[in-house]
Amino acid sequence: MLFKRLTLIWALVVGLLLAHNAYLWLGQRIVPDTDILALLPVQQRDPVLQQSFTHMVDAAQQRVVVLVGAPDWDDAKRAADAYQKVLDARPDLFASTPLTERTESDWLALFQRHRLSLLSIDREASLREQPAQFWTEAALAKLYSPFGGPKLGSWQDDPFGLFGDWIQERARETPVRPRDGHLFVADDKRQYVLLPLTLKLPALAMGTQRQVLPLLEQAAAAARAALPQVELIRAGMILHAAAASGQAESEVSTIGLGSLLGIVLLTWLTFRSVKPIALILLSIGIGCLGALSVCTLL
Repeated sequence: MLFKRLTLIWALVVGLLLAHNAYLWLGQRIVPDTDILALLPVQQRDPVLQQSFTHMVDAAQQRVVVLVGAPDWDDAKRAADAYQKVLDARPDLFASTPLTERTESDWLALFQRHRLSLLSIDREASLREQPAQFWTEAALAKLYSPFGGPKLGSWQDDPFGLFGDWIQERARETPVRPRDGHLFVADDKRQYVLLPLTLKLPALAMGTQRQVLPLLEQAAAAARAALPQVELIRAGMILHAAAASGQAESEVSTIGLGSLLGIVLLTWLTFRSVKPIALILLSIGIGCLGALSVCTLL
């Protein structure tokens, strides 16, 4: 009697697990979170620190940089346009930012809000060492000289040209320059169009990688169709994450399948019967269903 009651209770538990998993997969259509950063502990004590950490990680992992190179600049532009056209067809994956004068102004607007605290190294030293007369003459020179350097905003906003000097110092840190509506960089042999891409989905999620990598290959094929001798150089966290996740997935699958086959083989060698094997596989399956339900509820 007690055995029959326990059997009914266990059957009820299994039925509830089956119903809950059916609801999760068919009703809610859950998608496993394959972002490895989700495994990191959350900093609960300092929300500002957690927010800044998340912002920095997202800014780094969402970037993909592609260099499209050719000996001739016009050829490089043509191949880059073909590459970009393929990506523009998937606005759900990539955020497109065309390079215009408005774009450059938007880039500078972020720094202009903090221009009073942005100083180049040389100007910071000059502020400590030079007398007031030096700065008076510098301001007058900026006001009256037609060759006083780039003017970002009105003279009243930056009479000493401190912000302009800081921008020039930042510009000297990179060889990339705007040219014909593209970002341009070159070496001794080739001229490159730099395509800065921003992902809209988490780069460390395997679902994103399965969508983005084939699209990048399709874009590369379009660029090579437009210019067979084109050189393509790609960089981005998603490329390394995809290679690592592919290797990890293969290793986990191999280990899991090997363990399952080992259990089945040992059971067969011990009992010489199919029934114990079926019972073990059934218990493993019920355990997986229970683990999924508990993890979802928690």
